[in-house]
Amino acid sequence: MAGKLSPEKEREWIAIAARVVAELLKELGLNSCRLAARRLRVNARTIAKLNPDHPGHGLKLETLDKILFRIEATLRYEQLHSRQEIDSMMSEARNEISSALFGPFVPRY
Repeated sequence: MAGKLSPEKEREWIAIAARVVAELLKELGLNSCRLAARRLRVNARTIAKLNPDHPGHGLKLETLDKILFRIEATLRYEQLHSRQEIDSMMSEARNEISSALFGPFVPRY
């Protein structure tokens, strides 16, 4: 991603990412940032940036990807859902965040 995002665009994609991550954390039964940080082994301040009620700023896409990976690994380990359901949930989550960050894809002809 070349260049910096405008503050509005950054707030927008982080708010969407926060909502998506909160939905995934509910699947794991993690309702607080502190529990999620401990379970996923991520800094509590980083998880706090993904609070859907008060999304933070300054979150890097690489950090979010690491969090999503750890959520996916935990879902697979816990075996709360089938493999196909987990693949579908994670794909939808990444697509929604990607669309918010980069906008819709329009192919060139």
